[in-house]
Amino acid sequence: MLLIILIFSFVPEFSIYLSLRELLGKMKLLNSLTPLSLVTNSLFSYFFIYNLLLSYKKTEQKYDKLIKNDNLKW
Repeated sequence: MLLIILIFSFVPEFSIYLSLRELLGKMKLLNSLTPLSLVTNSLFSYFFIYNLLLSYKKTEQKYDKLIKNDNLKW
């Protein structure tokens, strides 16, 4: 089951990577070290989003009492 989920999660990454690579190539940003060319593909990465979600949950649990104490909205 996990293998099937991993395979399906990689298919969109490859299609996004190839289309963004072509777009950056047309804009002549592919071989230059601009922040756009360095960050573009990782923004859509499954693992990046997954780790972002995990860190959000950890932060929410860690600071939940502090937020309630200060009466802030999360």
